[in-house]
Amino acid sequence: MNEARHEAYLNLIDSLVTCPSEEEIEILQANLELIDDGFAQYLREWATETMATLDAEEAYNCANFLYGLDFTFYNLRQGSRASNLEVAIACLESGLTVVTREAYSEDWARFQNSLGGDYQNRIRGEKAENLELAIVAYEASLEVYTRDAFPEDWATCQNNLAMAYLYRIRRGKAENLELAIAAFEASLEIWTRDAFPFEWATCQNNLGLAYHNRIRGEKAENLEGAIAAYLASLEIYTRDAFPEDWARSQNKLIWHPWRFTPATHFPKTGQGVKIIWRMPTSTELEGKKQRISKPRSQLLRHPWKFGPATHFPKTGQGVKIIWRLPTSIESEGRKPRIWNWRSQLLRQP
Repeated sequence: MNEARHEAYLNLIDSLVTCPSEEEIEILQANLELIDDGFAQYLREWATETMATLDAEEAYNCANFLYGLDFTFYNLRQGSRASNLEVAIACLESGLTVVTREAYSEDWARFQNSLGGDYQNRIRGEKAENLELAIVAYEASLEVYTRDAFPEDWATCQNNLAMAYLYRIRRGKAENLELAIAAFEASLEIWTRDAFPFEWATCQNNLGLAYHNRIRGEKAENLEGAIAAYLASLEIYTRDAFPEDWARSQNKLIWHPWRFTPATHFPKTGQGVKIIWRMPTSTELEGKKQRISKPRSQLLRHPWKFGPATHFPKTGQGVKIIWRLPTSIESEGRKPRIWNWRSQLLRQP
């Protein structure tokens, strides 16, 4: 390693060690050129050498500093996202050399849950392998985070594990989706609407996606389960309180096998467009493989404003949904946004 860069890495670490935690982001933003995979490797070496010279309490404090640094790098949106996550992983894996299950079981579970989130979002390496590592970490966390001893942490980790199963590449997709549904439903045993309304809505939204993609069971019934979960999430994800979450859930509902009655047209900015769907009747559904409509190039994936609240009918009935495109003034200077409807991982601070 270049000696000058080695010294720059060390100076950056020293700055992070000595600064108040609220200044970490500012320091990192001023040193983005140093945050690369080389820094991740150097941080591992620094942590190993430093903690070996400390007594048990000091080493534990250093490990907790690394945990906090993981959270900072995970949430850093400037620079290379791939390198930020490599540094975050290095922080946790270095900390886990001191924070063992035997010595600090609760902290160990907390580290493992966060490590699962880092691997699940990792960009470097093979995606399938990263998801396996995420699952291993979540399952390790659940060895300590039991429902009886740590119900809230257990629910959070179950949701995160379910997300990993939902997108898992290895093993059978049908089995992975069953595992995801089971874990989401486990989370909802603790995340009730009254006690944890936002978490409940998040998990309902995630559960809807799992049912949407489910392979086992009757397809029509799975879609009803998905719709019920999305509608449940909208009880909390209101347009006023959570406009982006509300829009994502509305968007997911639109992706079900509803039929277009008349053809849509593309209006000029500021004009409205009316779209009519009709759910297939039970007679039409009988004995037929349902098709999921994906109007990717049409009206549904742009940041348009929703008109009146939608109503979701029984099969065979119609529903009218109205959008308005942003005016040129509203659009000026804004990059059109593609909705990211992958649901959320929940991390502990």
